[in-house]
Amino acid sequence: MEQFIDTVDSARTGFNRERTINQRQDDGQLSQLHYNNVIQSLADIEMFVNEIYESQHHQAFKIQFNFGVIYEEYRHDQNDQVQVDYGYILPRDTRIQEHSPKVIQNQDDIEEYQQYIKAEIINMQNFTLDSTRQRYIAIYSMLIKTYNLQPQIVGASMKELIDLHCNGRKNVIYKNTGNNNNCYMEAIAKALHSDSKEKRYHQDEIISISKQLLVQVLELPFNSKSRKMTDLLKVFDGLDITKYAQIVSQKLKINQDIYYYDNEHKNYYRGLQIFYYCNGIEDSNEINQNEQHKTIDILVVESEWQGNKISHAFAIANKQALTGLIFCPHCNSKAFDPTDKNYSRDYEKHIIKCENNGGKIIKKVKLDYVQKPYCPHIMHNKTYQYLLANGRENEYKPTQYFITYDLETVPKIVNKKFGKSSYQMYELFPLSVASTIRNKQGIKKIFFSQQNGENFIVQWLNQLFKEAEQVNADNQYLTAAGTIDEKIPYSVEVPIVGFNSSRFDISLIISYMQCKDWTITNYTGSPSTAKLIIVHHKKLNLKVKFVDMLTYLQPMELKQAAKDFGDGYDDKKGLFPYECFNTDNVNEVLSKSEPFSMEDFNSSLKKTKISQKDYQIYPEDAK
Repeated sequence: MEQFIDTVDSARTGFNRERTINQRQDDGQLSQLHYNNVIQSLADIEMFVNEIYESQHHQAFKIQFNFGVIYEEYRHDQNDQVQVDYGYILPRDTRIQEHSPKVIQNQDDIEEYQQYIKAEIINMQNFTLDSTRQRYIAIYSMLIKTYNLQPQIVGASMKELIDLHCNGRKNVIYKNTGNNNNCYMEAIAKALHSDSKEKRYHQDEIISISKQLLVQVLELPFNSKSRKMTDLLKVFDGLDITKYAQIVSQKLKINQDIYYYDNEHKNYYRGLQIFYYCNGIEDSNEINQNEQHKTIDILVVESEWQGNKISHAFAIANKQALTGLIFCPHCNSKAFDPTDKNYSRDYEKHIIKCENNGGKIIKKVKLDYVQKPYCPHIMHNKTYQYLLANGRENEYKPTQYFITYDLETVPKIVNKKFGKSSYQMYELFPLSVASTIRNKQGIKKIFFSQQNGENFIVQWLNQLFKEAEQVNADNQYLTAAGTIDEKIPYSVEVPIVGFNSSRFDISLIISYMQCKDWTITNYTGSPSTAKLIIVHHKKLNLKVKFVDMLTYLQPMELKQAAKDFGDGYDDKKGLFPYECFNTDNVNEVLSKSEPFSMEDFNSSLKKTKISQKDYQIYPEDAK
C-alpha cells in the first residue's frame, strides 16, 4: 500500500491542484486544457465536468477528456514469487483521442457525457497496457479539453441563395432582404412579429426592429436610428451563430429551434435547440407553463461563394410544411413522420399524454405492480431459474465443455513511411488457426492454414460450428435414462475461448463472422477491444460466443495460465521461425521438406539469436 501511495504522490508532484492552459490548434481553432490533479471519486469527476460546463456560460462547445492513471504490473522474482510494481501515466493532450468528443449544447448533453465518462471508466478496468501483466487500477487526475466551435457567420445576402430556398415556399419561409448582412436579427424580428389579422408588418418595420434587436444583443452604446448604426451596418459581416445564439436567447428571453438544410439529401432538419436560462434553470422543462417563453423557428442555410462558406437565416412560417414532419401541438417539439405505418398510433398516444402534462416533458419512474427482488443471476439465467423454482438448484452445474482457438500470423512487407518519424515495416495476416475441442469423448484438435486455401478461416468456422453442436449437446442436462432433459431450459452459447484475443486475434477473424450462414447477434466491448462476440448459425440454430479468458482473470502470461488451468501442464514452448517467411513466399517455404536452419529462428525485432541447445528442441518437436 505504501508503494501505491508513493506512486500517486510522485505522479502529482510538480503540478498545481487545478490549472487551465489556452492554446491554438493547427487549424486555428481555439481550445483550453483544464487540469484537476486531485480526483478521488466519481463525485469529483462530476463536479469537475460541471465546473467546466458552467465556465462556458451555456455556450455551445466541444469537449474531450483524458485521465491520469496508476497501473500495476505483475512480475516474478528469482524464487518465482509474484511481485507487484506500480507506475503512472500523466493526462496528456496527445492521448486525448482515446475517448470520443461531444458537442455540448445544453444540460442534457453534459449529463449524457458524464454517463459516457462512467462507461469509459468501466471499460478501462479491462484494458491492458504493454503486456497482459499490466492493468489500470486507479485514476488520480483528469484533463478536460474544450474547443470553441468553428465560427459560422450568418449574414450573407446572396440573392441566388435566398431565391433557392424561398421560391415556391411563400407560406413556408419568410423571405427577407438580407441587406446589411443582418439577416439573423431580421429572421428573429419576423418570427417574433409575424403577421396576424390585427396587424401586418411591412418589411421596413421588420428591418427597424432588427436593428433595435442588434443594439440589444451587442449592447451597442448608441441608438438603432443613429448615424453610428448606419456606419456599423456598412462594414457588418453578420453574427457568429455558434457564439451568439445563446446570447440572443438570454437577451431576448426566447427559445430557438434552429433548422438546417442538408445539401446532399435535399431535406430540412432541426439541428440545434437553444433554450433561455432563467437563474440557471432551463426553460424547456423546469419552470411552469406560465413562465415559459416563446419558441421561434429559424432556418440557417449554407452555400459556397468564391471558395468561402456563406450562411443566411430565415424565419420559418410553417415548419411542418418545411420538414415534412408533423409536430405535437402541445410541446411543439416531438415530431412524427406521417409516412410511417405507425404514425397515427404514436401521434395519438403522444398528444394525449402531452396534453395531460401541459406540453411539458415529465420523466417518471414506472414501478411494477408486484415487488420483485433484484437478482439478475436468477432472472437472467433460465436454467438456474427453473431448477430453483423446482427445488433442484443442487443440480445446477457450470459449463464443462468448450473450445479454444489460437491464430498464427504471417507478415506482409509494407515499408511505408508516415510523417517524419513513423515507419511501418509489416502488416500481419492470418497464417493458420488451431482449435482444441473438449467434449465428453475427450480432447480433439483441428488445424487450418493457408495451405488449405485462402478461405481457410471460413473452413475453420464451418468445422467449428460442427464441433460446437456436440459440445452443446454434452453441456446440456440429462435425464436418468441418459437423454437430454427437454424440461430444463438450456440456452447457453458454446464458449470459444482465446487467450489475450480480444484486441488481436478477433480483429483478424471478425470480418468472417458475417455471411449467409451465420451472423453476429451481440458485440460487447469497444471498437478496439471485443470482450464478447456471439455468433448465430442460421441453419443449425446454434450460438457460439468468442471470449477472451483474460476478461475474467487478472493479467498473466500464457505460461502461467496453462499452469493454473491446464491439464497435464507442459512448460516447453515450441519454436517457430516467424521471420523466415512472409505473404510472398509462405507457400513455398511451407512446402519444403528440409528442416529450418538456425538462422531462420533469429529475431531481428528483439535482436536475439537462438542457441544450439534450444535449436535441438526443434527437430524433436517437429517429429
